[in-house]
Amino acid sequence: MSLIITPFYAGLLALFYVYLTMQVVGQRHANQVSIGAGKNRLLERAMRVHGNFSEYTPIILLLIAFAEMLGTPTWGIHALALVFLLGRLMHAYGLGQEPDNFNFRRWGMYLTAVVILISAFVCIGLSGARMIYGI
Repeated sequence: MSLIITPFYAGLLALFYVYLTMQVVGQRHANQVSIGAGKNRLLERAMRVHGNFSEYTPIILLLIAFAEMLGTPTWGIHALALVFLLGRLMHAYGLGQEPDNFNFRRWGMYLTAVVILISAFVCIGLSGARMIYGI
């Protein structure tokens, strides 16, 4: 089965990744810091937002892609990807504020965790059924 939906969301997430990267680059340039955060809270915050996005996005995209390849209904793939995208946007906004907006940050993490769990169970269930029953 070919992937149709996941690449679309991967593209959107990649654009957001570039935006987050440019936030870090802008902070580095404005504060003349080439390595580390130079004790600059805004740069450190931008780096953490970028890093957090970088840590979660690959595994979730893999899980959603696997779920799509295993035949999860179109609406399910869209729901997982949209909830993940919303969660990452909320988390980045919340963490990117000085001081951070903990409500956005918390809800962004909740949504991300829900997508991880649902995607993992979908992958385990569908691939397990195929292994056991040859579906």
